[in-house]
Amino acid sequence: MPDEQRQEVWIQPGRIEKLMERTGILLVFLLFIGCNLGYDLLPTTIPLHIGTGGDGHNYASKAYFFVLPSIGILVYLGISMLNKVTRGHAIPPSAERQYRQMWRILELVKMLVLVACTIEMGETVRLSYKELGRPGWYATIWEALFLLTPLVYYIVNLRRMRPGHGKSAGY
Repeated sequence: MPDEQRQEVWIQPGRIEKLMERTGILLVFLLFIGCNLGYDLLPTTIPLHIGTGGDGHNYASKAYFFVLPSIGILVYLGISMLNKVTRGHAIPPSAERQYRQMWRILELVKMLVLVACTIEMGETVRLSYKELGRPGWYATIWEALFLLTPLVYYIVNLRRMRPGHGKSAGY
């Protein structure tokens, strides 16, 4: 195809991509709140590694509780910047679908990184409580709330985007 006939399309994020971004931001916010709430409940030392049997190894100060969520948030921000850079390029019309799928995959990866960090934080709290002789159900409830809130938000808003709901959803 000659270069003169090649049209270029500037891709803008769609409603689903924007919803995924808002859900990720909500998860970052909840992860940050969870770190701050969970920190005060921890003993002075926490396990850095949790084995397959559920036992802790390599203990450190509870200040290390912020390391994994910080790494998760930095990965989230790095992927967000990568996603923003790819939106500013002109692409051929035939590649629009592939670019949209790429954005959705990157949004999904960002959310999965944050979910993994939240689960690991919950396991750290649960194991720390177990070693202190306290029940670990606090961590289970905390984990469920911080993971279900963004999931419910995403599902409710995704249902509003269905064809029958149109502009009444506020998008």
